[in-house]
Amino acid sequence: DENAKDGLIKKRPSKKRKKRRRRRSRWASWRSFAVIGVVIAAAVLIVCVILTTTNGSDEETAQVATTNGSPTPTSSPTMSPTIDPVTEASLDELVSGVSVSMGIDKSSSPEVEAIFTAAREKARDWMLTQDLLRDEILADPTQVRFTQRYTLVLMLFSMQFNSGDVEAIQDDILAAEESECSWTGVYCDDAIVEQTATTTIRLPVVRRIHWGEQNAIGAVAPEIRSLVYLQEFNVSYNSLQGSVPSAWFETPNSVNASALVPEVERNFYLPYLYLLDLGYNNLNGSIPEQLWSCPSLRFVYLSNNTFSGELPSDEYFKGSTNTPSPYLEDIWIDNNSVSGSIPFWLFLLTNLKTFIAERNSFGGALPEIDSLGAVSATLQVLDLSFNNITGSLPAALFQGIGLSYLYLDNNKFNGNLPNYEPLETSLLIDVWLHSNQLVGDIPQNFGADWINLKEFSLQSNQLSGSLISGCSTTPQLWPLLTLLEADCTSTAVGSPVTCDCCTQCF
Repeated sequence: DENAKDGLIKKRPSKKRKKRRRRRSRWASWRSFAVIGVVIAAAVLIVCVILTTTNGSDEETAQVATTNGSPTPTSSPTMSPTIDPVTEASLDELVSGVSVSMGIDKSSSPEVEAIFTAAREKARDWMLTQDLLRDEILADPTQVRFTQRYTLVLMLFSMQFNSGDVEAIQDDILAAEESECSWTGVYCDDAIVEQTATTTIRLPVVRRIHWGEQNAIGAVAPEIRSLVYLQEFNVSYNSLQGSVPSAWFETPNSVNASALVPEVERNFYLPYLYLLDLGYNNLNGSIPEQLWSCPSLRFVYLSNNTFSGELPSDEYFKGSTNTPSPYLEDIWIDNNSVSGSIPFWLFLLTNLKTFIAERNSFGGALPEIDSLGAVSATLQVLDLSFNNITGSLPAALFQGIGLSYLYLDNNKFNGNLPNYEPLETSLLIDVWLHSNQLVGDIPQNFGADWINLKEFSLQSNQLSGSLISGCSTTPQLWPLLTLLEADCTSTAVGSPVTCDCCTQCF
């Protein structure tokens, strides 16, 4: 008892006190769990608020970037542009200004016109409802950006890339949030589009379009002519149909341009076009005469189509203010159905290097180019094979100091081989004259100046006499020779040709 009084020995607690202790212990545990739960909930709420704020800031940044015309917004826009009557009316007015109904002729077939009509509707709807740069472009006072953006959209739909897969066109090429200058195959440069005494406006303008090998099965819309700054247009190796209308290349004064906006000379002419490649398609109709007068034109590739008609006559250029482009360098019109005669003006082109017109329907005799003394010094390749050209071979063809490849086989040339004056520095490498109607003795020194000769074919004619010993003389006249063919067997029509260098006799 004394120890108890002194506090040395503790008394055992009563049952009631034990129960109260257990209750307090349980309450303390519950209270701890509640506090922890509140803390976790508060943390989750704070994180959600932070994430929501960040996302909102990103969306605002993306909207600002789109409004400023940035080609790479910070986030992908998900909302379509809003549409109001004023915007729609403004867009439709600009569309009508680019339309072919403003004076450009409609010379295509009903099927092709149907393609153009559908494409115009799709292009207009895309610009109105999906183009995220629409308002910025409509605000351009020069209208240059709208004209080129709308024209590119229209051409993409009219050409029907990927076998006409509209979704693929929109997904792979048409980037609604990007400048048209960043689209596939479109290349731009800055140019002065408007200049006054007080202001100068420079904008990126479409210079080059390279849409070759896109499995396109439609047609090129005539609105291409509104791309006034265009320099190169390459849509080769597709399956495009339709024709090439003269309106692509006519000067503004040659059409009814009274309703064109804003300025005719800036919207509907192709003064800078220097490369046109429409090769390997299914295009038809005549090659427009106006094409050859494009002032900057240098390279024309129209191979492997079904073009017909004739090349412009010499009278066409003499009787009009048109003249051929002085810069013409390469002309490829092979594997078509072009007819008529080869005109004289081609041989007057001072920069022409290559003229390939094999496998067409050209006829008549070659022009009197002997009056020139020699063909242009720049001409390197002349291929007129597989046509129906008649008459004698001009001596000037063998006197061109720059000519390296001459293919005149599979025609109806007749008469004797020309007895021309040999050159000191002839560059002829290939000379194909086989499968014609040439007759008579071979001139004594024919080919004596061809020191670079590799291939020479004369078979399937009615020639006689002897070829010079170009491979057996010392030094050899033809040290690079790999092919020499002639009618040098006993079965040849008429007298066989004597040839000690021939690689094959017929």
